[in-house]
This record gives sequence, structure tokens and C-alpha cells, in this order.
Amino acid sequence: EGRIVRYADKIAYMNHDIDDAVRAGVLVADDIPWHVRCDLGRTKSERITALVTNLIEHSGAEIRLDAAHQALYNELRAFMFEAVYTNPQAKGEEGKAMHMVRQMYDYFVGNPDKLPDEYKAILEKEDIHRAVCDYISGMSDRYCILMYENLFLPKSWSVY
Repeated sequence: EGRIVRYADKIAYMNHDIDDAVRAGVLVADDIPWHVRCDLGRTKSERITALVTNLIEHSGAEIRLDAAHQALYNELRAFMFEAVYTNPQAKGEEGKAMHMVRQMYDYFVGNPDKLPDEYKAILEKEDIHRAVCDYISGMSDRYCILMYENLFLPKSWSVY
């Protein structure tokens, strides 16, 4: 079960990265190779469903996709590395993201009482660094940015 979940997470993260890249203007959905869109689906949900369903149907003692779906997954992954993960436009934001994560890490290490209860439990079993790393690494990009804004950016005043 854990191996299927790990594989499904990889599928989901890659497809969420596609949506993030489209929102950021790094790519448009039609940039995804045509046959990948045709065979897996045009939307994030369709692609995730196609890959996870195939994964479940073709797994037994070994967790795997069938050959055709593995080839499509590999091609989509290679496309993402070329178009997004190593893209200079996307990499240009990397320093900002690292700064944001570092600031949040320092904040939560210094304010462990601000962690959600489940991470306070990790703190008690492990240590503050493990709890904070687990908390931040579990955040979606959108949630992380929202959390950063709430913690470090001044709120604007409404003028009536």
C-alpha cells in the first residue's frame, strides 16, 4: 500500500507542477506532447486518474504501470524536466523560494507553539527540526505562499 501511495504521489506532484507552470506562464497546456495528452488526458484530473488506475490494475507483488503507460509517464517526466524543472524562467524563482522556506523554517523553529497539533506531536517524539521540516514539506506551493504572506507581509488597510 505504501509503495502504491509513493508512486501515486509522484504522479500527482508532477501533474500539479504542470498546473503551477501553466499559471506561472512557463508553459501552456498544449505544450505537453500531443500523444501524451491524447492517451492520458488533457486535464490534471484525467492524467492522474489514467496513471493511478493503470498502476492499480497492473500491480501485484511488484508495483508498476503497464509498458505503454510507463512510457507515457517517462515521456511526460522528461518533458517536465526540459520545459519546467530546468527552465531558466522557472529556475529564476528558485532563490526567492529558498528564502521564503528558510524564513518560515526559522519562524517555526523559534515559535513551535504556532505549529499545528499533529506537528507538535512529532516535536515531542522527534525534535523541532523534524517537526518543522515535515510541516513545511507537506505544504502545497499555494498554501506555502499564503502562509508566508500571513506571517511576514503587512496586511493592507481598507480605505472607505
